[in-house]
Amino acid sequence: MYQEIQTGPLSNALYTRQLHHRTKKVLQWLVGQAEARELRTAAAGAALADEVQRRITLSAQISEALFDRSLASGSMEERLEWLTEATVALLSDCVQTIRTEVAFEGQCPRPLIPVVLQVAHEMVSNAVKHGMRMRLIGRIFVSLRTSKDGSISLKVCDDGWGPGAGRTGEGHSIMSELAGGFGGSVSLTRNAGWTVATMSIPSLPLRKKEYGFSRTQRTR
Repeated sequence: MYQEIQTGPLSNALYTRQLHHRTKKVLQWLVGQAEARELRTAAAGAALADEVQRRITLSAQISEALFDRSLASGSMEERLEWLTEATVALLSDCVQTIRTEVAFEGQCPRPLIPVVLQVAHEMVSNAVKHGMRMRLIGRIFVSLRTSKDGSISLKVCDDGWGPGAGRTGEGHSIMSELAGGFGGSVSLTRNAGWTVATMSIPSLPLRKKEYGFSRTQRTR
């Protein structure tokens, strides 16, 4: 008889690990293709190959930052800051200048760190793809704050064009489900020339050792 398929956190973690492993293999193959000699016979082809390789490498590194548990020992400040910068570098045009700023206040519960990183990645991606489309200069501000009662608020603000009417696609659905798993919600508003994407999650009954970072702020 066949054994019943395992479900729950362990199986979900294994599925994510397998997906990450397979994706990494595909990206490594693409890097090899970008280095093919035929692409480098002309200056334009060589420049294109270098740019493709750079973006594929960034994509692989972002995947590791989001899903590789071996990187969990890194500070939350560094991971969120690096993730923001790498996502902008991956998705922006080479002629664009997009300034990023990341602010932290309070301490993020460790069980929420993967959710915060995944939602932040989606929000920053949307800011670049939609808000900064066809713009040469822009700003993206990311803030993560934890109140004294343990509730958190993640905001990604950009001064781009705005999300457009009714733009709530698959990405918004994924973010809503991630936040909803902890009783939270995701919203998108437009105020005074800024698009503001927000994830709010109420306090969780966690011990102090499950919290991860303190107040700091960095600008790039």
